[in-house]
Amino acid sequence: MSRCRVTIIVPIYNLENYIPTFFKDLEKQTFQSFKIIAIDDFSSDNSLNMLLDYKEKHYLKIVVLNNSENLGPGLTKDVGLDSGFIEGDYVLFLDGDDRFEADFLEKMVENADESNADITVCGFDRFDDKSGEVYSKEMVNNHPDYIVNLTSNDKFAYINPSLWNKLYRRDLIKDLHFSNVKRGEDLIFLLYLFPRIQSIKFINEILIHYRVRYGSLINTTNEMSFDIFLNDLINLKKYYLQLNNNKQYIEILELVVFIHLGISYTYRLASNDRKKKLYYIKNTKDCLDRYFPGWRKNRYLNIKHCVFGGSKKIGLWGCRLLYKINMFGVFIKVYLFIIEKLKIDIKW
Repeated sequence: MSRCRVTIIVPIYNLENYIPTFFKDLEKQTFQSFKIIAIDDFSSDNSLNMLLDYKEKHYLKIVVLNNSENLGPGLTKDVGLDSGFIEGDYVLFLDGDDRFEADFLEKMVENADESNADITVCGFDRFDDKSGEVYSKEMVNNHPDYIVNLTSNDKFAYINPSLWNKLYRRDLIKDLHFSNVKRGEDLIFLLYLFPRIQSIKFINEILIHYRVRYGSLINTTNEMSFDIFLNDLINLKKYYLQLNNNKQYIEILELVVFIHLGISYTYRLASNDRKKKLYYIKNTKDCLDRYFPGWRKNRYLNIKHCVFGGSKKIGLWGCRLLYKINMFGVFIKVYLFIIEKLKIDIKW
């Protein structure tokens, strides 16, 4: 095998039904200069034994680590980052239940090498675990396909924060950790990287397929998780305030918080418990006013900026207006109708 170029960090928790397919997809890769650090997070099924079996019987370069207790996905990734087994130029985080195209790694590395970008991002789709139905296709309409000067525009805020469709330059993330982030870890990690990033390369092609499983962490939203996510965002703002040119970072952070906390998270809370919809909306607005008051006058959310930015930005401006006049519940009602009746999933 040629020199290892990519280290893949994979947290595993009770994935015995998916591990064979995951490794089969890795075996089919047209680019093979990679190693895998698979960390079993104290699984209660046969996942660990399956990982050890793959390590012994397959030609893939696999390191298997075993947590002595269940740490959760964030701290488990940290185990991989701190393991001392990382090699090569790039780091990739994958979930052990996802699928990817045979040329996934080849195209990611090829584009990263050619562009010298800090992060290389590919398109992906989401599919239902049971039916195989594709819910959405994302990150395939990026223009231009290469961006620099991230603080001079709002393009960074519209990048889907998922970890697994991004190839990271190793020296970019060498001293970063997920710590004990339990909610929105992908977004928080990307936001901590934001001040370090000089350029991002996009591949407007679906190379990875994200499996949506009922009951997974991302699909369970409650008030406690909201508070945890909010606290992580508050700590992030404190970090930004210590940086030079922090006003530019704070503006982008306010936009990201409005999108993910103000719209996405609040929608999920309200849709899970519709009787408390107005309570959730008021609570979110109070939190925005207290911790991220710039959302009211953020230049990336004003009408002059949004009117020429397409339907999504106009929608954001509309959501901000509805929040200001205490009518955001109208958006949630319309949004639920679109998803439930028209079967259209609009991603923010």
